[in-house]
Amino acid sequence: TTRDVLEETVEIDGLKFIFSDTAGLNSGASDPVEKEGIKRSRKAVKKADIVLFLRDSSMPSNAQEDCACSELKAIKPASAVMLEVFSKSDLTAARQPSENAVAVSSLNGFGLEQLKKTLVSICEGKDFSYSCAITSARHYEALALCDKALIEALRNEKNEGALEITAENIREALKALGDIAGETTAQEVLSEIFSNFCVGK
Repeated sequence: TTRDVLEETVEIDGLKFIFSDTAGLNSGASDPVEKEGIKRSRKAVKKADIVLFLRDSSMPSNAQEDCACSELKAIKPASAVMLEVFSKSDLTAARQPSENAVAVSSLNGFGLEQLKKTLVSICEGKDFSYSCAITSARHYEALALCDKALIEALRNEKNEGALEITAENIREALKALGDIAGETTAQEVLSEIFSNFCVGK
């Protein structure tokens, strides 16, 4: 087993998901490395909005698996949704997925689209907002410009204004975000250097 938590970011229907792959929960673990992995798993679960509990559909249920499931339900945040995922659906099934669970196969891709749809539906109507510190004045100004431009675009759209104005507002918002992402021209880079730094000859 590994003690690391592996993370990967995926966009599904315009929503950003950060998947954390963790070690399993084994209350009887004695190996120090495995114990550390379980410790990190519990920490990741406590920060999650959605918890995916993976079960092997080709194997019958066992006490250790049920114990891990019970622990997950106990330590996950009250607002977090827990979804059971039954893997290896391409093999002969030793049990059937429980109600509201999703059956998948990493071999042939079966059920993966259904899993994506289920994840998106879980997020509908929920507000997963996180605080983020902006330490750069330049980033703050760019985000403020982006916010202002989008508000103007929405106002113009609501008032059935000219589409050209809405398009221009959106262009301004994208340009502001591009400034943060580093999508700037050479001239803009030079202007930024000479305006913010003391450059000697």
